[in-house]
Amino acid sequence: MERHERAMLDEVVLNDLMLNGRHLKDGVRIRPHAGLTRFEDQKENDRDTLSSDTPSGEYYDGQPKTGMWTRVGKVVVQRRGICWALSFAILTSFVSLTIKLLSGRVSPNQIVLYRSFTLVLFTGPNLIRHKVSCCLPLKAWGLIIVRGMVGTSYAICASNSLQQLDISTVTCIIQSSTFITCIFACLCLKETCSIPITVSCCISVVGVLLVVQPAPIFGGLLGSGSGENNLFGLLSAFSTALLWSLSFLLLRLLGRLKVHVQLLTFSYGCVSFLGCASLMSALDEWSIPRCGYDRLLVLVICIIGYLQIVTFTLALQMENAAVVAVISTTGVFVTFVLDFAFFDVTPNLLKVIGALCVTASSVGATISSYYAAKRKLSESKK
Repeated sequence: MERHERAMLDEVVLNDLMLNGRHLKDGVRIRPHAGLTRFEDQKENDRDTLSSDTPSGEYYDGQPKTGMWTRVGKVVVQRRGICWALSFAILTSFVSLTIKLLSGRVSPNQIVLYRSFTLVLFTGPNLIRHKVSCCLPLKAWGLIIVRGMVGTSYAICASNSLQQLDISTVTCIIQSSTFITCIFACLCLKETCSIPITVSCCISVVGVLLVVQPAPIFGGLLGSGSGENNLFGLLSAFSTALLWSLSFLLLRLLGRLKVHVQLLTFSYGCVSFLGCASLMSALDEWSIPRCGYDRLLVLVICIIGYLQIVTFTLALQMENAAVVAVISTTGVFVTFVLDFAFFDVTPNLLKVIGALCVTASSVGATISSYYAAKRKLSESKK
């Protein structure tokens, strides 16, 4: 009996084990199927969500979308050298505007005096901070002093011409200094003048003639009610272009001597301050600008003048010199807008064509010199 009961008990236990094993087997078989079903359901839900958020026909790469201003900010950060060059061109145009607004109120010598004092005030601490050495050869100091005198004369002539002529006319004439710079480079630095640069210089001369519109050529055809034919202003503007080219030549020579930029700026400010002070004493022009509008504009000129140097330096540090030179030509068209907005001066068609010629010549000469330097560098590597 006991043996029969034990056999029945063993049979029950065996049946239970077999039943549990079947359930376990089925469970193992069913569970992955159920999990796969849940995964597919979740995938379909995600696809429905994406199709509802993403417009039809638009590609979605699975990455979160960035806003338009975020993308613009990234581009600005990547090409910030171009932004600094554009800022330099705009600041230069606004300096010309403020000098024009002070016409008949503050003399050009006073304007240059205040600007040079600002340069000394701002660059002096930088010299001390960076511990710039002033131990230079006698030849370098001679070139630094000559560069300061040329820069002072350039600033005075530019201020005179801006107070006599339209700011767009003066800007176009100064931009045409490429022609004079090429001549000086060929004569003094023994640099070759290629055919593209020669063509660019000829286009620049034609552009200046169309902008200035001298009376012997255009007299009787075009009227100029805004002072373009003022002889003193034109002489000052062309002297500015000549002195600007000489400044480039001296800076090239000083660049070979490895003179620090801050030292150049500081020495230019000192020479300019002493030169303008001597000239004002000789002409008995010492006076204080009137309160309010005049003093505010003088302060704006000083601050923007220093920011000009800062933006130009930053642009050259982050971008090629050719790109900076090309972008700076946009200042010509900014001055046209400022002339129209502040002085109600509307340029005629020939003047606009002349400005385009001057800009095209500057761009062409810059691109040609850039590719020539690049070709020379590749040949030297070989």
